[in-house]
Amino acid sequence: AKDNWLQKTFAIFFLVAWCSLTFVMLNYFVFQTIELQDWQIAFISSINGGISTKLSTIIDFLFGGSISGVNDVKLKSKRP
Repeated sequence: AKDNWLQKTFAIFFLVAWCSLTFVMLNYFVFQTIELQDWQIAFISSINGGISTKLSTIIDFLFGGSISGVNDVKLKSKRP
Protein backbone atom coordinates (compact mmCIF):
# COMPACT_ATOMS: atom_id res chain seq x y z
CA ALA A 1 0.00 0.00 0.00
CA LYS A 2 2.94 2.34 0.65
CA ASP A 3 5.00 1.31 -2.38
CA ASN A 4 5.36 3.61 -5.35
CA TRP A 5 3.56 2.64 -8.59
CA LEU A 6 6.93 2.54 -10.36
CA GLN A 7 8.21 -0.17 -7.99
CA LYS A 8 5.15 -2.29 -8.66
CA THR A 9 5.48 -1.76 -12.42
CA PHE A 10 9.13 -2.84 -12.38
CA ALA A 11 8.29 -5.91 -10.32
CA ILE A 12 5.53 -6.95 -12.73
CA PHE A 13 7.71 -6.22 -15.79
CA PHE A 14 10.61 -8.31 -14.52
CA LEU A 15 8.26 -11.13 -13.51
CA VAL A 16 6.65 -11.21 -16.98
CA ALA A 17 10.05 -11.04 -18.70
CA TRP A 18 11.44 -13.84 -16.53
CA CYS A 19 8.39 -16.03 -17.16
CA SER A 20 8.60 -15.40 -20.91
CA LEU A 21 12.30 -16.25 -21.15
CA THR A 22 11.83 -19.31 -18.95
CA PHE A 23 9.02 -20.42 -21.27
CA VAL A 24 11.32 -20.07 -24.30
CA MET A 25 14.09 -22.00 -22.57
CA LEU A 26 11.66 -24.71 -21.48
CA ASN A 27 10.36 -25.10 -25.02
CA TYR A 28 13.88 -25.40 -26.38
CA PHE A 29 15.52 -27.66 -23.80
CA VAL A 30 12.64 -29.86 -22.65
CA PHE A 31 10.01 -29.96 -25.38
CA GLN A 32 12.36 -29.16 -28.29
CA THR A 33 9.56 -27.33 -30.11
CA ILE A 34 11.68 -24.38 -31.23
CA GLU A 35 15.05 -24.16 -32.95
CA LEU A 36 17.66 -21.77 -31.55
CA GLN A 37 21.24 -21.05 -32.56
CA ASP A 38 24.08 -21.20 -30.04
CA TRP A 39 24.36 -17.42 -29.69
CA GLN A 40 20.61 -17.15 -29.06
CA ILE A 41 20.80 -19.74 -26.30
CA ALA A 42 23.72 -17.89 -24.67
CA PHE A 43 21.93 -14.55 -24.98
CA ILE A 44 18.65 -15.81 -23.51
CA SER A 45 20.47 -17.65 -20.71
CA SER A 46 22.46 -14.58 -19.69
CA ILE A 47 19.42 -12.30 -19.82
CA ASN A 48 17.41 -14.83 -17.81
CA GLY A 49 20.18 -15.05 -15.21
CA GLY A 50 20.32 -11.28 -14.85
CA ILE A 51 16.57 -10.98 -14.60
CA SER A 52 16.49 -13.78 -12.01
CA THR A 53 18.90 -11.83 -9.83
CA LYS A 54 16.95 -8.61 -10.25
CA LEU A 55 13.63 -10.37 -9.63
CA SER A 56 15.02 -11.92 -6.46
CA THR A 57 16.09 -8.49 -5.22
CA ILE A 58 12.68 -6.97 -6.02
CA ILE A 59 10.80 -9.80 -4.30
CA ASP A 60 13.04 -9.49 -1.22
CA PHE A 61 12.41 -5.74 -1.15
CA LEU A 62 8.64 -5.93 -1.62
CA PHE A 63 7.87 -8.96 0.51
CA GLY A 64 10.75 -9.02 2.99
CA GLY A 65 10.43 -8.17 6.65
CA SER A 66 9.83 -4.58 7.54
CA ILE A 67 11.56 -2.55 10.21
CA SER A 68 8.24 -1.14 11.47
CA GLY A 69 7.39 -4.49 13.07
CA VAL A 70 10.64 -4.38 15.04
CA ASN A 71 9.75 -1.06 16.62
CA ASP A 72 6.40 -2.39 17.87
CA VAL A 73 7.89 -5.28 19.84
CA LYS A 74 7.33 -5.00 23.59
CA LEU A 75 10.05 -6.61 25.62
CA LYS A 76 9.29 -8.33 28.91
CA SER A 77 10.75 -6.65 31.93
CA LYS A 78 13.53 -8.46 33.72
CA ARG A 79 12.94 -9.99 37.12
CA PRO A 80 14.59 -8.14 40.00
